[in-house]
Amino acid sequence: MMESEELRDLIRLRHELHAHPELSGRETETARRVQAFLERHRPDELHTGVGGHGLLAVFDSGRPGPSVAVRCELDALPIEEPNDIPHRSTNPGVSHKCGHDGHAATVAGLAGLIRRRGLPRGKAVLLFQPAEESGEGARAMLADRRLRDLQPDWMFAFHNLPRHPLGQVIVRDGVFASASVGLLVRFHGSGSHSSYPEHGRSPAPAVAELIERLGTLGDPAAPPGDLTLATVTQATVGEMARKVDFGVAPSSGCVAAVLRANRQEKLDALKQRAEEAAAETAARHGVEAGISWHEEFAATANHGEAGAMVRQAARRAGLPLAEAPEPFRWSEDFGLFLQTFPGALFGLGSGESLPQLHNEYYDYPDDLIATGLAVYWALLEEALAANSPN
Repeated sequence: MMESEELRDLIRLRHELHAHPELSGRETETARRVQAFLERHRPDELHTGVGGHGLLAVFDSGRPGPSVAVRCELDALPIEEPNDIPHRSTNPGVSHKCGHDGHAATVAGLAGLIRRRGLPRGKAVLLFQPAEESGEGARAMLADRRLRDLQPDWMFAFHNLPRHPLGQVIVRDGVFASASVGLLVRFHGSGSHSSYPEHGRSPAPAVAELIERLGTLGDPAAPPGDLTLATVTQATVGEMARKVDFGVAPSSGCVAAVLRANRQEKLDALKQRAEEAAAETAARHGVEAGISWHEEFAATANHGEAGAMVRQAARRAGLPLAEAPEPFRWSEDFGLFLQTFPGALFGLGSGESLPQLHNEYYDYPDDLIATGLAVYWALLEEALAANSPN
């Protein structure tokens, strides 16, 4: 499908993006690098600054037909890069540990294929999304009239999946990835000398109790489709910004957790139970609790006809196909796009020995770029041959 020099060019782009990662909402240079690459392939339209630092590259066949969008992400994670590799991150404390560098290089590669091969009909829209990790990017892009004006008939994306065979296409009808939301509970009491803790109102007992209670709210062993899970991600008591202070009984503390469920109504019920647990715990220990919600992701629910196209594209590309028996626990804000446009999110195995996503030693496999391009090209052919959805 690809000339060897084209593939080497995409690997160089992936390495360049990996070496210069940027966090959600700060993808200025990442977008600039992708834009420069796209301009070499002369899209019919190239929109920048979409929903922040997003890009839309439009290729128009000039013939009536569906508009098919393929989406990838631009942002990285606040994780230090320990790998001793030539393309190691040069941005301290930031690295591509979810594979967005590989996703972006793959979708950018479609520009060259489209320009060289042409489209039989309709349009192809290459969508480069900012701020996926924070759950803000899809919403911001959907609010931008330039995407609304394009009105894609179909929208597709893949996410690489470690612990699955390299190149395996993983599909599922209905919910593919779970809904989630971040919970932050801030406890406030009053401080005291550590020799007289009873003269203050320390939040330490409340923090300890809430950590335990949150762990009992979900049901990770529930049947497929009914998962609910609460995971504590951070907890602090007192202030340790400048030095450890053994003379002060603390006046503040906080607990951060992420709540997950396969269905929105399950997540809403879990949120209510978490709020009640925080309020009851604070009251029992005589402290106040401030509750806030962050980084909310909708469930990613695939459309049946779009899922069928993914299966057929995998077969056309000669790739192994697997059905996911239950929704994945992680979240993706591609779910918001699928509430507006018909489409599907699917998985692409990145190797059974690869570290898990968000692991500090993870690095997107270069071999997956050609595989991703093969399935995307076959998917474009399938979607462009289909009728527009009703």
